[in-house]
Amino acid sequence: MSGGYALAERAGGTEATYDLTVDLRIPMPGLLKRRAEKTIIDTALKGLKNRAERLWSQCPPGQDLPGQAGSSGGAHRQPGDTGGDGR
Repeated sequence: MSGGYALAERAGGTEATYDLTVDLRIPMPGLLKRRAEKTIIDTALKGLKNRAERLWSQCPPGQDLPGQAGSSGGAHRQPGDTGGDGR
């Protein structure tokens, strides 16, 4: 199994694409495959969300987010931004 994220800057945010390749050694019924896919994707999404929220909370207002190269149009935290969706 191998996979990873591709992140692309989009107007007003970032698009995250998760790519996963799984090599099955035995035949598996479709229902079991779909359940496994859902579990893997849900787990990956939770991990990405937790990491993004953790990085966001560590960034002081007015500073570039960790991993951004200065003011090259990357993510920038504004005073009052919570980084969440209000929930």
